[in-house]
Amino acid sequence: SPQHKLRLIGQYLSFAIPSSRSVPKGLKGLAAAVEEGKDGCSYRHVPFNEIVRAVAEDVKAATKALGGSDHVGLLVGHAVQAWLQDMRLDPACDAKEIKASLAAIASSLQSLSSATKSHRTYAMSATAAAVLAVSQGFLEARAA
Repeated sequence: SPQHKLRLIGQYLSFAIPSSRSVPKGLKGLAAAVEEGKDGCSYRHVPFNEIVRAVAEDVKAATKALGGSDHVGLLVGHAVQAWLQDMRLDPACDAKEIKASLAAIASSLQSLSSATKSHRTYAMSATAAAVLAVSQGFLEARAA
């Protein structure tokens, strides 16, 4: 279900972040999940908009924390698709805002990937790029 998918994505992101001090300001749900996840047993819900904002605030840091551009692209792309399946999961989100954040993330990932082709962490696969493109297309259709 989309709800379960977003919960797992939020949990994955919260476990990848080393400490709550690394969480951008204003993301209380994510910071709480990071704190609870220190013992490895948190299953706290992280709001969708906090997942996208955390990545959009510092794409390079998210790429390092998650272990590569592929992981970031797939995580954000699947989170967007889950939210689009059931927008009641985070009704306060605006599709136009999410679309702008997703475009910024995709652009940053692309520039990281092309600037450092020799470094595997920043190389983005065609699959991750396709998932991001499909998510952007769905958002474009929804925002119109």
